[in-house]
Amino acid sequence: MIETKEITNDQIAFYIGGVSSCASCQIRKEEIKILEVMIPDINFYEINANEAKSLLLEQKISKIPFFMISCNNQIQEIFYTYPSLGALYMKLLKLVRS
Repeated sequence: MIETKEITNDQIAFYIGGVSSCASCQIRKEEIKILEVMIPDINFYEINANEAKSLLLEQKISKIPFFMISCNNQIQEIFYTYPSLGALYMKLLKLVRS
């Protein structure tokens, strides 16, 4: 997972945002590392919320951890929870196949 402070210009990218002191953020980050291996066609990024305040304000992000999906530099979705790792896997796989 690559650390970033901004939305990238990847065809498909997934972002997890949080802070190092957030236990839930760390757990989710470890789960996302599994998807990173399973779906190599998506670039996975980590956003440190303390260092990307302008992005958080711009996107009206109000909680951590947060998750974003972008396609070609355009944010497609921002969400704060996901039902299961399997459901997230299927959602991302569908983007790759479309």
